[in-house]
Amino acid sequence: MYEIIKIALDVSDKTNGVYDITVGSLVNNLGFGPNLFLDNQYVFESYSLKFSIDDKNKSISKYKDVVFDLSSVAKGYAVDAISDYLLANNFNNYLIDIGGEIAANGSSKNGVWTIGIQDPQSLQQNVSFTVANSGKFIGVATSGDYLNFKYLDGELVSHSIDPRITKSKDNNVLSVTVLDESSVSRADAFATAFNIMSLDESEELSESLGIKIKIIYISDGLIKYFESKSWQNMNYE
Repeated sequence: MYEIIKIALDVSDKTNGVYDITVGSLVNNLGFGPNLFLDNQYVFESYSLKFSIDDKNKSISKYKDVVFDLSSVAKGYAVDAISDYLLANNFNNYLIDIGGEIAANGSSKNGVWTIGIQDPQSLQQNVSFTVANSGKFIGVATSGDYLNFKYLDGELVSHSIDPRITKSKDNNVLSVTVLDESSVSRADAFATAFNIMSLDESEELSESLGIKIKIIYISDGLIKYFESKSWQNMNYE
């Protein structure tokens, strides 16, 4: 948990708090989590006012009764842990997939790994790309709302919470895929943050941080794509 929260702190800092693991009570109140801690009051404020971590003792101190939701980083962390284990035991050619968070290394039987991004409007189709730099590690994470949403009082709500407005996100982004050459955990967390942000915010921040990102969004009723320069400059199709 210490390592996972360290990653969350870093991504939260880089996204100006848009990535927030303390939204657990909001998630639960919308019915996307367990029926627990529903009375906890969420406030959009700095992590430092809610909790701190002690790097020496690897401990966490909570200052307020916040509820952690680690679903946006824990799967990525699990993939990283399996990947590290395989590499440590000289298994260099593998693809790991836990709930859509992926680590690919080395090569497949066909030479390269082909990874599909789900088409948000058709669960029978996907948008594929090839990991062409065989032999290198790549972490892939996609965040979207096309599988986890509901209608409450006639309003469409999703599990993606924008902490700034303390409710489901309000944008035209359908899904976000992030590539990271060192960590699936980071890709997982950043994909969640970019899924919450507006398209303009995501474009600006991904370019400033050099993050490899592909966004599927809707504009004027049409599906469109955004790819950051760092994604375009990689050897991916």
